[in-house]
Amino acid sequence: MEEIMVILVYVGVSVFSAGRIYAIWGANWRPASIVLSVALLVPVTNMYHYALSKPAAWPAPFVGCAETFSLSDAQFAR
Repeated sequence: MEEIMVILVYVGVSVFSAGRIYAIWGANWRPASIVLSVALLVPVTNMYHYALSKPAAWPAPFVGCAETFSLSDAQFAR
């Protein structure tokens, strides 16, 4: 649930930033669309990260949580 809220905040900030650029540039949609597309890269990469990660408990003697990723060596090489 926390991940969903993080994504929604990033999307909100992206839309707000694009709206500000739209207003500052005199209702010109071209710079606003560039800002929106670049700003939406963060939530998209976070969704990709959340989709591939799996929470796991650390074994003793360590206490806490960790994340595991199911990425192949070819994906890391990119």
